[in-house]
Amino acid sequence: MTQLSRRPRLNAVLCLLIVACFAADCLAQQPAGQTVQQLTGEQTRVVWVQDQSPENRDSIALGRSLRLMGFDSSDASGERIVLSELRNYSKPLLTPDGQRIVFSDRYRRECFVVNWDGTGLRRIGKGFAVEVWQDPDSRQIWVYVCTQVGKNEGFNFKSLRRLRLDAEGDSQVVWDSTEISPDNFQLSANGNFAAGEFPWPHGGTVELRQQTFRKKADGCWASMAPDNSGLCWIFDGPHRNLYLYPRDSATSWMVNLNTAPGTESFEVFHPRWSNHVRFLCMTGPYKVKSPVNLIDGGGPEVEIFIGKFREDFRAVESWIQVTKNRRGDFHPDVWIRGGEDSSIPDQALQQPDSAPAAQSPWPGDSDGLLFVWENASAQNLVPKTPAATALPCRVDAFGKAVFGRFFEMHCTNGYFLSEPADVTSRMSATPYKAFTIEATITASKARLPGVAGILAFAADSTAPNLGDKNFILAQNRDQLTFDWTTDREGSLDSQSVALSTIVPGQPQHLVLTGNAQELVCYLNGRESKRQPMTESSLKPWNYQGLIFGDRRKSGSGWPGTLEAIAIYHRALSAQEVQRHSDQSMERLRNRRSPERCVIRGTCVQSSSIPDPRTIVPYRRALVVHHYRVDRLLSGTLPDPEILVAEWGILDKSVIANANRRMGETTQLTIEDFNYHPELTSERRIEEIDALELPLFYAVPE
Repeated sequence: MTQLSRRPRLNAVLCLLIVACFAADCLAQQPAGQTVQQLTGEQTRVVWVQDQSPENRDSIALGRSLRLMGFDSSDASGERIVLSELRNYSKPLLTPDGQRIVFSDRYRRECFVVNWDGTGLRRIGKGFAVEVWQDPDSRQIWVYVCTQVGKNEGFNFKSLRRLRLDAEGDSQVVWDSTEISPDNFQLSANGNFAAGEFPWPHGGTVELRQQTFRKKADGCWASMAPDNSGLCWIFDGPHRNLYLYPRDSATSWMVNLNTAPGTESFEVFHPRWSNHVRFLCMTGPYKVKSPVNLIDGGGPEVEIFIGKFREDFRAVESWIQVTKNRRGDFHPDVWIRGGEDSSIPDQALQQPDSAPAAQSPWPGDSDGLLFVWENASAQNLVPKTPAATALPCRVDAFGKAVFGRFFEMHCTNGYFLSEPADVTSRMSATPYKAFTIEATITASKARLPGVAGILAFAADSTAPNLGDKNFILAQNRDQLTFDWTTDREGSLDSQSVALSTIVPGQPQHLVLTGNAQELVCYLNGRESKRQPMTESSLKPWNYQGLIFGDRRKSGSGWPGTLEAIAIYHRALSAQEVQRHSDQSMERLRNRRSPERCVIRGTCVQSSSIPDPRTIVPYRRALVVHHYRVDRLLSGTLPDPEILVAEWGILDKSVIANANRRMGETTQLTIEDFNYHPELTSERRIEEIDALELPLFYAVPE
């Protein structure tokens, strides 16, 4: 081929390149509204708050340097100011017709409404607005509000009720069984179901007519699909993924969010379903270090994004960046014309590759039930009775206590406390003359140098030495013992009985059931001890809390795990005990432990441990470090370089030995992170470049 014959082809290529560059430049200069509407297919409106402070870090909308902003895809002007006055605008919400905006003021503790064009600003009433919903039958618009608990920056709210937006009238109570989180609360189209945190971090759904809560997972920014499908999501601790849950299934699937162009794999925040089932919004990227990569850092690069779910809702198929400015943009809400007619197809809610998780029948008996806690992922609900409402039972970890991979309590070097809620009044209301304590106990050590509490029923749960206890189940050297306070002729005394010899590493289903005649101990369904009692042996309970593990400051706590705990104000029969034991052991039968490796590794890159105050309301955080594996001491590990998540903060305190320096060599016991679902909702700090490396978990001692 001659040089002359090549020239026409070269000219053609140059022409194509010029045309392509011109087209790309035109697309880049295309109005954002047109691009957004190309994604959604209809007129789209977005409302959010914009931080005007020099720091641009008010991601929770707590301050008074905010503006209320709006965007309309049918308006060529793009981003615009709705209300220019600098004040507190919290959680702006578009009305179902997209014509007005409802927002709250944390300082005035009131909510307001304003027209889309910024006119007609007026007060709605007292309270913090968390949702705006239109009754599909009457077309009446309702604003759902709640009351702040404590300071203006508080994360828990109570007394959820609703007000008519356009008519006078008294508020109607909607939910008062638990506190709720203001981060997100969304209703189904018919208004019967809602997703949220009840309160944070207990994410799930409530059935408002029956006043029942169904926990899905720990996490934040729970959101409900705007149709009646019941699909909801929970946002994970690393602030990168959604876990979607169908209404009547225990299964879930993960959808990654930080793959949107412009987020650069950094953290994202404020995920919220729009009024159309296929579209959601969020903000990001969060990469300002304060002193580490935290949502609290905010930053001028945080923008608003709209994403479109794939048809099967297993991924986000496309994204569009709505805003582009040098201010922090937070708390978006999106309205799409006609979105109220959209719905999720039934086939998208099915899980063909995984069978629904079987619901544990344990404990099976609710008569006389005062407290129940199966594990941290279970519902843990004392059913309602004619005399009392349903009671959620929850525990909080303190010290270095953590949950295990089966969501059980690991009490080594720490302890757990029951949350007060209504348990105090229910358990203290009557001087019960019979009781049952049930628990599945796994001790880690056959013998201790002294006594360590396992489960205490305390009159003062704040006392470090279990002061004025009602009873305490303990490990005394190599013995399982039970001590309880008695009332002998008006004088308090205590009794103690040895129940059995500790068997380390082996789960034991324990039932202690007593009345005015005798105390009977069952281990794994079989009677192991019988102790005579009298009516005076049972002191009326003065209950303030349940303590799991050993709270005393001396020693390292009780080394072991607890789960499947139930307390009754009646005695159980031998037949009931056997059934409970069979059910409890069935839960444990198919458990398999993941392969554990011990390595010597050198730190290649580390994540900084933040000041615990910067991660509130989280009390714990994992930090991820990049290691080169120098030596494999045990197990099988083909990867020469790995990421390891280690506890950096526990109980609002920094773990000193979790700080790593580049080049530092250390020994670690690790397991595949994917085998630890209990960590999904935990705050995770990842300041690592090589996020594609396999992730492991440094198992606590």
